[in-house]
Amino acid sequence: EKKSCSQRMAEFRHYCWNSDTGQMLGRTPARWVWISLYYAAFYVVMTGLFALCIYVLMQTIDPYTPDYQDQLKSPGVTLRPDVYGERGLQISYNVSENSSWAGLTHSLHSFLAGYTPASQQDSINCTSERYFFQESFAAPNHT
Repeated sequence: EKKSCSQRMAEFRHYCWNSDTGQMLGRTPARWVWISLYYAAFYVVMTGLFALCIYVLMQTIDPYTPDYQDQLKSPGVTLRPDVYGERGLQISYNVSENSSWAGLTHSLHSFLAGYTPASQQDSINCTSERYFFQESFAAPNHT
């Protein structure tokens, strides 16, 4: 037999608050207190475990160096020449006027002068077991 809408609403109200047994949503207030205490304790323990994991992780991390790195410094791909002066990296020139980009080419040639074969004649061929840091390397900002 199909129930009418008013019968279903009456059953739902009876489920939400049963005045005969004092139950709310199918549980007594004491049961709701026990369930709330259980979940509160559960989330306190979970928060403590998470905090412990983060604490242990932070003790193992060195804030000054990465965990995995090569024996050499970063490759030259990460370098950019600081040759533009006050303009920063803003580059603008007129193709038809040589004087507008002559300063840029001059600063680029002077930056690359430290990388010419003539300036690197003192370089030593390094094997994979031995590294040599050249003291007379004249490029800007070398490490």
